[in-house]
Amino acid sequence: MTNYKLQISFFTVLITGALILSFFILKPYLVALFIAIILRIVFDPFHGRILSLVKGRESLAALLSVIGVFIFIVIPFVLLGFFLFDDLKDLYVRIIAGNFDADFINRLTSPISSFLQNYFPGFSFDVISYLKQGLSQLIVNLGSIFSGLVQLTFDFVIMIMALFYLFRDGSRFRERIISLSPLSDNYDENILTKLAKSISSVMKGSLFVSCIQGVLAAIGFFIFAVPNPILWGAVAAIAALVPTFGTALVIVPAIVFLYWSGLGASALGLIIWSAVVVGMVDNLIAPYLIARGSQIHSFIILLGVIGGLWFFGPIGFVAGPVVVTLLLQLLEMYPSIVGSKPISPAE
Repeated sequence: MTNYKLQISFFTVLITGALILSFFILKPYLVALFIAIILRIVFDPFHGRILSLVKGRESLAALLSVIGVFIFIVIPFVLLGFFLFDDLKDLYVRIIAGNFDADFINRLTSPISSFLQNYFPGFSFDVISYLKQGLSQLIVNLGSIFSGLVQLTFDFVIMIMALFYLFRDGSRFRERIISLSPLSDNYDENILTKLAKSISSVMKGSLFVSCIQGVLAAIGFFIFAVPNPILWGAVAAIAALVPTFGTALVIVPAIVFLYWSGLGASALGLIIWSAVVVGMVDNLIAPYLIARGSQIHSFIILLGVIGGLWFFGPIGFVAGPVVVTLLLQLLEMYPSIVGSKPISPAE
């Protein structure tokens, strides 16, 4: 018995050390691996159709699936990132050089500032100063990403390779995870199935739809001459996650800006574009993308996005909602797992 306890203790120390060392070895690639896993889950139906078309040839199906993801997802988002970075730099330079129309911002915020000063004397609501600080932080963070172009390229290659093997060997990885888990196989299957379904729902039903609305809003801003359309389109994509108000939080101030700038026709055009084109996404596209099996409130998703961006950085836009989704699914299953009868070895 003493020898057995010694073996268990030694093995525990050994595996703990190996896990810690492996974590630090894999840490530089965790973001790339995480993105690959999310893409594998979201594009599982697409891969299934490709697999049936090529008559079960797994390597060929995985290669074609990776090419499809690269064409439809990766390239557009990389281009959007470069355009967004340019817009951020342009706006920051204009503010620093004094070429930004601060009067418009002051007219909008002066009633709020006056109201707050009645209760908090000496309170200063300097939006331009806050905007400078926020933009400088964004540019520093984005600049560090784009400046490490070699590392970014290497991470991208790792992600593509991981995605290929996840498409090809995903079912075998799943079986291995289930075999290593101390839970009953039924619980493991239930957890993985629900988690995959919820992640797919969150990605397609909330984040992807919000990105589509942000892109359409950016196109409208560009057509009707709103400054920095890519930047405000990205803000509109995040605002689309806000329940009830959505993209109106960004589009309405843009319409007011155009009207006060003497561009009444452009303001009217943006109203029509927003109502007809941006507004139709929720009615026409969202029902086809949302997985019916997951009902996660959009406010929870919004908190996941904001908290994820603060904790994880840029990848938090995806990682935050996924972590919150995992927690909610585990909490939902907690009563059935904890309250169940222990399974004896004979069973």
